[in-house]
Amino acid sequence: MKNKYSRLFFDPERFGDDNQEEMYVKFRLGWFYENAILKKKPLRDSINKNKIRKYFDEHHWLLNAKTKQKLDMFGECTIIDCHSFSNKRYWFHEDILLPDICIGFEKNHVDEKLVAIIKNEFKEYSVSINKPYVGSLVPTNYWGKDFRVKSVMIEINKKLYLESDNITKNNNFFLIKEKIENILKSLI
Repeated sequence: MKNKYSRLFFDPERFGDDNQEEMYVKFRLGWFYENAILKKKPLRDSINKNKIRKYFDEHHWLLNAKTKQKLDMFGECTIIDCHSFSNKRYWFHEDILLPDICIGFEKNHVDEKLVAIIKNEFKEYSVSINKPYVGSLVPTNYWGKDFRVKSVMIEINKKLYLESDNITKNNNFFLIKEKIENILKSLI
């Protein structure tokens, strides 16, 4: 499943309840970003927040439905939550050394075997666990309730596969793509 909208429109990786979302409480970066990411400044006011909420809810409705379908078919469901991140430090991560790869997961929804596979596939890179990005997307109907649902996040530093313009693929693009494909194949 792919989110077809920018995370600046809505971020499906956040809790829908702002009070549960640490990034909202600390930085006003919940499912609806009120602050910018690269610089500490307001991004937008919340006047349209309720209108945008329907897109967030639709995304999670579909994710919950697909998860239920997989649970009904196989008795388990594993989500690989893939992202990339800028090599520029965000204002809320100023003092953090950015790794090449960040693997994130939720304590009770983690597939340790999958984490080991990912670490091994990226062994020649710097890999961090739940730092600077913590957790992984678990569908709302299953988070903290149904541990047959596993989820692991793979965050890839854009410098590994893009030129500094953040648009042009560099020589490593297909290598990184192959590594992700190897991870998926190992689950089959």
